[in-house]
Amino acid sequence: MGSDQSEAHLYVLPWLQLRELINFGRVSVAPATSCLDPDHPCTEAARRILACYRGLGGSPVSPSLMWMSAGDPLSLTAADFDDLLRHRMCLSAGLVMSNDYYDTAGLGPTTDAHCDGYFHRFSSDTAHVAIYKRRREGQYLDGWPLDKITITVPLSASPGHQLGIDETLLDALVNTISGPSALGQTLERALPPFLQANRLSEQTAVLDDLVWMGAAFERLLGVSTPIGQGLADAVDGLFDAYSQGSTNWVNFSMKGNPSPDSGPWRKRWMREFYVRRSALHSGESAPSTWTDLFHGVIAAELFSLAVKRHLEQTGDRPLSDADRVSMDALDRRIEVLAILSSEPGDAWHEARAAAARRAMTTAVAEALRKRDV
Repeated sequence: MGSDQSEAHLYVLPWLQLRELINFGRVSVAPATSCLDPDHPCTEAARRILACYRGLGGSPVSPSLMWMSAGDPLSLTAADFDDLLRHRMCLSAGLVMSNDYYDTAGLGPTTDAHCDGYFHRFSSDTAHVAIYKRRREGQYLDGWPLDKITITVPLSASPGHQLGIDETLLDALVNTISGPSALGQTLERALPPFLQANRLSEQTAVLDDLVWMGAAFERLLGVSTPIGQGLADAVDGLFDAYSQGSTNWVNFSMKGNPSPDSGPWRKRWMREFYVRRSALHSGESAPSTWTDLFHGVIAAELFSLAVKRHLEQTGDRPLSDADRVSMDALDRRIEVLAILSSEPGDAWHEARAAAARRAMTTAVAEALRKRDV
């Protein structure tokens, strides 16, 4: 690239098809069509780079751009890269945590792949695209002729997905991780395996996702050995203020010795989940009440609610009414997936609807009590 030409950097989220600008932390994210300055000398080159990204069958896509809010999409520098990665992680986590599983509209969940980011350096007269990419030995800047490169959407980031944007959650995640608190350090360790489990790549099995989710729970809840029991006790206490059902089951020690247990469904699920997660390490497996697919759904839902509960406890973000309803529905939803072997969508959503009705009844009763005081 000639030194006499204007140079720029661009951070592209090609598979995230936003409809409007969002701001959180220190960044802005918006559709590329709405945020590039037409008078910037590098804008036309940026558009040529964006045209390299394609959907299935070579169809055009509608990329989003992320940039530091203090500037504009083309004012990034190489020094911004680490900060952009941190915000990208929080954006992806916040979107995955807002998924509504068994969606009745036929929309798939947002995956981590929807937030894949590509960092480019280029000049106004560029005929090549330079992409920062990782190598085992470190970061590497790879160059391609613009007319020779097409980057195609992965199947797990195909369009037609949910897009639940909660800017209060995004702000809380990035501000907590960027700060000095113990929870910030915990989230910075726990979110990467959570996102790896929620890429939903066709190149990995569901059991691989459960292993990643096991690592995410271990890092988030910070329990000591025996880990399975510690995780179960932690999730039991974390949601003890919410509705729960009671169930009996038998735990087995590493030597196969049975130990009867009882408690809420979330506690039973975590004990069985961790046994199933450990199957990939030990090569041995035990019968489980839940299928691997159901384990994955419950793990994603419970982890998301656990993060929100921790943010509430530290004062970093209050719970929304929707959060409280989801937490109140959690135990029943876990029970539903233990009972049903297929087509659990209606029962899954009814569990939440019942929790919403309980919340409404409680709110009305509280309003009447205050009126009569």
